[in-house]
Amino acid sequence: MTDFVDHLTRLAPEGETFLLVRQKPQIKEGQIQYHPDGAVKATWPSMLPTAKVKPDWAIYGNTVVHHRPLQGWPCQRWRGQLRVCAGDGAGRRG
Repeated sequence: MTDFVDHLTRLAPEGETFLLVRQKPQIKEGQIQYHPDGAVKATWPSMLPTAKVKPDWAIYGNTVVHHRPLQGWPCQRWRGQLRVCAGDGAGRRG
């Protein structure tokens, strides 16, 4: 998968950073949760391409425009702005 991620990273337009985005199902009492229409309830944590990815994860790609160097890893959007969390993108604090 590294070659594929490297390829996608090179495709990011100038001034943008490629991110891996994981579709993480919400689980309650051991059961996947669903919306009333049958769609899976999920969160969408984003990671830098250097994060380790498990083979059973559903992973997508996206780019983000940022106005300062990323220090840590992108963790969420809030009112259209990327927020950055401390750590390495794999849940470990740095």
